[in-house]
Amino acid sequence: MLFQIRRLRLAYLKEFWNILDLIVIAISICCIGFNIYRTVVVNKLLNKLLTSGETYCDFDSISYWQIVFNSALAIMVFFAWIKVRWGSIYRQV
Repeated sequence: MLFQIRRLRLAYLKEFWNILDLIVIAISICCIGFNIYRTVVVNKLLNKLLTSGETYCDFDSISYWQIVFNSALAIMVFFAWIKVRWGSIYRQV
């Protein structure tokens, strides 16, 4: 795909399916970033909680990022489903 983008430049973006590919890839990269961020923050908070049992750990920020991650993942799966379902029908015609 990168070779096609480099060769065709903006002409690559004339087809809807190519744009959809780029959207799915961009959202996937965002989901990977969310997952790494969430894992690091959860580990820090749990280590803090385990070292001192008397302190209160606030998990509100983690729950917010989990909701954002779930929403981004749902959008990515929806676009990927469109690409797989309707892209195969479009190519047969």
